[in-house]
Amino acid sequence: MAFLCAVTPAAALTPAGGVTGTGQATAPAGGPEPRAGRSDPDLIAMGEIWKRQAAAWARGDANAYASMYTPDADLINIRGEHLHGRTVIAARIQHYFNNQLKNTRILRLAEQIRRVSPTMAIIIRKDCVLYGAETTCSPVTLSINSSIVVKRQGKWLIESFHNTLVHPEDGRQRPF
Repeated sequence: MAFLCAVTPAAALTPAGGVTGTGQATAPAGGPEPRAGRSDPDLIAMGEIWKRQAAAWARGDANAYASMYTPDADLINIRGEHLHGRTVIAARIQHYFNNQLKNTRILRLAEQIRRVSPTMAIIIRKDCVLYGAETTCSPVTLSINSSIVVKRQGKWLIESFHNTLVHPEDGRQRPF
């Protein structure tokens, strides 16, 4: 196993980002960039997956969001729902984009990528959901997720994704 890169919290990398007095990270322009391996084409391609998904999420376009998954991918969301297959992932995510996640964006706070083989890597990220005009992460929307990405026919795609909410220390209720 080879460690490819680590991304530090967005607030530490971007002048537009910061940390509020309550410890909430603020949204930077574009999110964090890897500190190492920027010239590695595979690392760049893996980073592009998140960028394309974030753009699709902000548009509420579940088909574009799901296009980053293999046709037979698995997704386990924060509610514990197990979605199997790109078509099912797109349909369910679109339901959320039309309802609980309408007018939201995702913000990447940290990322670690570890290559397991030349065609497989594990990505661990810390993200949050921003609602409307929010620019800071609410503790109730912080999540840690893991992706297994595979390289098929020269393209990196998500084979498996599992998302877990971080337990808020203040006892606030979650939107889900």
